[in-house]
Amino acid sequence: MVNLRYVSTLVALAVCFVPEWVKGTSYTLDDEIVGYKFYHAFEWQSIVDPTHGRVQYVDMATSIRHNLTYATKDTFVLRGDYQKTLPPSGPGRMSARIMSKQVYKKHVVVVDLRHMPQGCGTWPAIWETAIGNWPNDGEVDIVEGVNNMVPNAAALHTGPGCVMPPQEGRTHTGTAGQLECDAAVNHNTGCTVKFPSSPPSFGPPFNANGGGWFAMERSDEEGIKIWFWAREPRHDHGHGGGHHRRTEVSGHGGNGVPRDVKFGGRRVDPKSWVSPILYPSRPLFTIVV
Repeated sequence: MVNLRYVSTLVALAVCFVPEWVKGTSYTLDDEIVGYKFYHAFEWQSIVDPTHGRVQYVDMATSIRHNLTYATKDTFVLRGDYQKTLPPSGPGRMSARIMSKQVYKKHVVVVDLRHMPQGCGTWPAIWETAIGNWPNDGEVDIVEGVNNMVPNAAALHTGPGCVMPPQEGRTHTGTAGQLECDAAVNHNTGCTVKFPSSPPSFGPPFNANGGGWFAMERSDEEGIKIWFWAREPRHDHGHGGGHHRRTEVSGHGGNGVPRDVKFGGRRVDPKSWVSPILYPSRPLFTIVV
């Protein structure tokens, strides 16, 4: 599920789903969604916002007609209207809420994101959920925030009985916040993990760095894990000061972006990646998803 309330732009280079478990360590590619393929892999939800935002979610035809959605062979753009002046009592700006047609169970998803909505009144989100029995079947928020909030905050939402253990002893680099995952508690805050302050994972700093890659693994064996690697420009100056070279780096101890994340391929191996930002510690934590 990709959800954009209000204004600004989301630019995705690719979304890859790799659901098949191989030899207990890696996953094989099932779907690679790039450019025009988004039109076939997702459906536009022209619905009243269930979270009561001031927004008009429109269908795909309307989104294309008003230039809120367009694609090239290697890029997909999704955005809200930012040109019209709206009356204070009006229904809100046209925007988009899209949902994948395919359903996945045990899987890894990798999102290559160049730009996300920013500014006052924006509420971008990328999340996965089951349809029909929310919140008992669970929800995982991979990317979510409002206005120019930084950094990104991931969250899990469930029915009663799920509590994330405290920060101590968990092998993740994020900072635990609310520990109660029950959607009926604390106004549906969910159990949350704030990303590290560096590299930039949300809002204007994320966009200024050219975006990055978000990844999530979900399996009975490994639980739920979320990673992020920034696409941060590093400039090397030659003898005249006029030469610049861009290299891809991540924010995890200087380690580079994994090749299977950066370049794609038939398989990904999360066990070879650095420590995740979010990991609710599977042996101590049961999620009803």
